[in-house]
Amino acid sequence: SHFRVSSCSLSTCTRTIMAAVVDAHAPAFSPETFLAKYVARLGEVVDMPSPGDLKPTLEVLTLMMDAQTRSVPFENIDVALRKTISMEPEDVTRKMLDQKRGGYCFEQNTLLKLALELIGFTVTPLLCRVRWGKRPDENTAFTHMCLKVDVEGEGGSYLADVGFAGTNSIEPISLNATGPLELSDGTWWTEERDGYVFLSMKDREEEETVGRDLYCWSTTGCMYPDLLQANHWSCTKVPGARFTGQLFVAITSGQEKLHIMNNTFVRRVMGGSKETTAIESTGQLEELLRTHFRLDLGVSDPETLAAMSKGDGVARYLQPK
Repeated sequence: SHFRVSSCSLSTCTRTIMAAVVDAHAPAFSPETFLAKYVARLGEVVDMPSPGDLKPTLEVLTLMMDAQTRSVPFENIDVALRKTISMEPEDVTRKMLDQKRGGYCFEQNTLLKLALELIGFTVTPLLCRVRWGKRPDENTAFTHMCLKVDVEGEGGSYLADVGFAGTNSIEPISLNATGPLELSDGTWWTEERDGYVFLSMKDREEEETVGRDLYCWSTTGCMYPDLLQANHWSCTKVPGARFTGQLFVAITSGQEKLHIMNNTFVRRVMGGSKETTAIESTGQLEELLRTHFRLDLGVSDPETLAAMSKGDGVARYLQPK
């Protein structure tokens, strides 16, 4: 199953507004084949059990988060090309599993949610206000999606997020912990303030005790139409939405977190050094995507590769500031 508020389906009008342009003859989402495709994609990088051996345990949730973060890159190339993003299961499956693309938060965490639910987890989507890099007095819209995952008999509920542009933890974060959690990629904790639950973190190399807020979600939760509206705004609001005005790609590789921000390629060792390289052409960008971010667009999605190189394409993001 996928997100739903009631047994009533979304109207044809809403689906038309929210859906991306896709191949009308492509097969629809199939629960019978989805998990096999998902495990195969993750298994290209991480040793994965067979789909039938995946059970709703904390160990499996941890494995899936780590594997998806390393196998399926965060990327907003379609948004940068002014395409509308769909959260429909068949479109997410086609793009991220069949075409071996990545996606941004609404796609990444929809993909993870579909897989978790097929395994037997209880998953609740959370809609968040981004606080990362914002002033304390700066108001922000609901533009990020993450997941609350219930793991029966193993500590209650966990925050699962594989879509915060490479800044999210690659491990589940307990929502029942009474203090900070020392995880492989930093110190993480949640705190309730002013009707919201805030996620905060501190890198391993940081000595100060005060962390940085990543985002917050309402204690009252959200409904599926809220997610659709937030996704639509996030991929179409020009100017205004974060990812309609920049090119961003991210992936975790070994002990490194890699990302591309417009015309800069960054390699950062978890808890250590950082190295930057200037990107001066779409050809150089294409090579970086292929060699470091598991995006061989020439093979998996030549139409998008052609759009990147044609006319304005993504060239405007590579211009020196």
